[in-house]
Amino acid sequence: KYGCDRKTELVSEDTVEIYSEDNTIEDYPLTLFFTREGYVKKVSAVSLRSSSTEHKLKEDDEIISTVETTNKAEILFFTNKSTVYKTKAYEIPDGKVSVMGEYVPTILGMEPDERAICMVVTFDYEGMLLFSFENGKMAKVELKNYYTKTNRKKLIGAYSDKSPVCDIRHISDECDLIVFANNGKALCVNTESVPLKATKNTQGIQVLTLKKKDAKMIRVCSQEQTHIADIKKYKSRNIPAAGSALKDADKEEKQISLF
Repeated sequence: KYGCDRKTELVSEDTVEIYSEDNTIEDYPLTLFFTREGYVKKVSAVSLRSSSTEHKLKEDDEIISTVETTNKAEILFFTNKSTVYKTKAYEIPDGKVSVMGEYVPTILGMEPDERAICMVVTFDYEGMLLFSFENGKMAKVELKNYYTKTNRKKLIGAYSDKSPVCDIRHISDECDLIVFANNGKALCVNTESVPLKATKNTQGIQVLTLKKKDAKMIRVCSQEQTHIADIKKYKSRNIPAAGSALKDADKEEKQISLF
């Protein structure tokens, strides 16, 4: 007698659209600048093209990483405490070349004595991370090990803490790198010789032989980051190896380092 049409609709689980914050975010090209002192600048392509000023930086600070990306990229900041903090590019305020930028430990709520030492930018978590340690070891893990389905902002045990880290880099393909020791020696290492490990905090394998107690690996560079014209001089048939003394022509006044 009082019948009426159904006012609701029955739907299957497959047809339900899951809300994603990314769908409401404007995407646009930008460049991220990360400095040695832990500041990050997010500058849009439009602002960068129109800027005629030099970068404003703290005294003695310098830019160690420059990445062209977009506003929906994911950013991973690795710290000196074997921790990685994850954020989205759109969560960092837009900036300009003429400003100092955002202090990463502050915007991500790091511990008082924690520093951001490396920035990795990704969309798909492809590629590998290569960790180099002062004790002469290298560890290689897939970047996808740091992907989480939940919106976790902090991952502990991001890499081994058995020895201080001296270099962290994101690589897409195997490549030659030159490792330097504080005893004036250098060794060319192809990353293919470092086995890929499944665990993030693996100690890796020994690549640089360090005989003295105070000897340590101090930095890792690509050939383009050095004055070395012929890296073959520093290659070894097998690793670990002690490396070869740097020739005068290959030395540089200011060595390049992440830290």
